[in-house]
Amino acid sequence: MSPPRLGALVRALRPRQWVKNVLVGAAPVAASTLDEGATLARTIAAFVIFVAASGTTYLFNDVADVQIDQLHPTKRRRPIAAEEISLRFALQVAAILGIGSVVGATLLAWQFGVVIAIYLGVNLAYSAGLKRWPAVELAAIASGFVLRAVGGGAATDTPLSAWFVVVVCAASLFVVAGKRSAELIRTAGNGGRPVLQHYTANQLRLLRAVTAAVALVAYSLWVVNQDLAIEWLAALSLLPFGGALARYSTAIEAGRGEDPEDIALGDRGFQLMCVGWIVIYGVAVYG
Repeated sequence: MSPPRLGALVRALRPRQWVKNVLVGAAPVAASTLDEGATLARTIAAFVIFVAASGTTYLFNDVADVQIDQLHPTKRRRPIAAEEISLRFALQVAAILGIGSVVGATLLAWQFGVVIAIYLGVNLAYSAGLKRWPAVELAAIASGFVLRAVGGGAATDTPLSAWFVVVVCAASLFVVAGKRSAELIRTAGNGGRPVLQHYTANQLRLLRAVTAAVALVAYSLWVVNQDLAIEWLAALSLLPFGGALARYSTAIEAGRGEDPEDIALGDRGFQLMCVGWIVIYGVAVYG
């Protein structure tokens, strides 16, 4: 494979979006087991497997949307839309990554293999048609975040509490609603993905408010019901957690939430809240 073609393939796998796969470490971090050698190794393996699985969905989605992407102001520069790699080659690589991710996940833990299979099934169904169904498409995208967190628990044999899952589900819907809000702001009702015509700014703003509230309440109940080294400090971690949601919402209102990874990698205020949460919660866990 020539260097230009290899570079185009790597870009088609969207490296910037690999940051989402860090969610596989959420369960081990919450259970304070990530410092254990075996758990850390399994978490890294789960991250790599999700990179491969997500690569499958990105390639398949870009093949399915190639004609639409070629008319988009920025997506037309994607390797498949720009014809830097062929549709056939993209599908071949997608198949290899998809099969490899399921096999690798199953070897790590059969439960993790099931999670990867569900992830691939939902995302391929999304690309094939679910993305045209209002509300359903929001749940489908949010499931990708949830399955990453659940998959991390399955890969490391970490039990998941009900409140942990509620927090992840609510926060995921919050992010996805923000993504659609930012798209709606950018297009101003003109162009964009077809499903946007079924949403209004107020509907999406209400969904963000509700899911943020659910996430905050669930996080509070999850934290206070854990047996941690410094319980009051764990409760204090609610401040940076809520601050991160507020900062993210501010970015969305400015039209900057269309690509969640851009906020995660480029918004200093959001990063500050995340670092604050990591420090406070980490000290609460390990004393």
